Amino acid sequence: MSLKNRIVMVALGVVLASMAGRSALAELQPKNDSTFGADAIVYDTVSGLSWLKLPLSGTKSYNDMIGADGSNEFAPGGAFAGFRYATLEEVKQLWINAGIPESAFFYGFDEQGHNIGTYQTNDSAVVTAVRNLQTMIGYTLTQARPPHMNAGGWRTQGLTQAPEGIGFPKLGSCTVGTGFCGGSSAPLIRAHVDVQTSASLKDIRGYHHWLVRDAAPQPKLRRPDIPVRKPDIRIQKPQFSIDPRHEP
Repeated sequence: MSLKNRIVMVALGVVLASMAGRSALAELQPKNDSTFGADAIVYDTVSGLSWLKLPLSGTKSYNDMIGADGSNEFAPGGAFAGFRYATLEEVKQLWINAGIPESAFFYGFDEQGHNIGTYQTNDSAVVTAVRNLQTMIGYTLTQARPPHMNAGGWRTQGLTQAPEGIGFPKLGSCTVGTGFCGGSSAPLIRAHVDVQTSASLKDIRGYHHWLVRDAAPQPKLRRPDIPVRKPDIRIQKPQFSIDPRHEP
């Protein structure tokens, strides 16, 4: 193979590898909803889940949402009928599908209770992925916490289901020298995968909620009804005749 052909093959391989990497990411699409309005849904093309924008999820308590007070908001006739709480794993997968690497996640605090979740990055693709997801799914301004959009910082957070308690994943970002970035020379993001085990959190009002609607089941393809005809096989009996000239 000539040097020119080898260069072409290498270049083609790089292009295909790049395309394969991009195809693993979800295309997040805004969708309208008959109840919540225009662009109220963020559809994840990889998982098939439809996410309700966080600011539209209300600020009722966890117990109010699941019906501990007697009115399940997810049941038919409820404010969020057709939706359910996302699991913590589903939120993490949404972040990954949106282009946020799992290496950017953190899971709590150190032994002294200090926040270990500041993730500094000069990778513009990661910062852009966080900001794009926040822009689509919404910023949270809650009663339980003061707004986190001042001075260049943005916060997107809400409650989820988790096996150990209540999930409380938080996605934050800020620009250089503003918000929680402080004097940083690079933009920061925080992808905090948090689980609260305190039972009191279930009754606190003011937080938003990560809510999803499952993909509609695909109809089964029906095979066309093709009549099967049985072969028409007729067995004819042999016809014998006796020539009288050959009679004994």
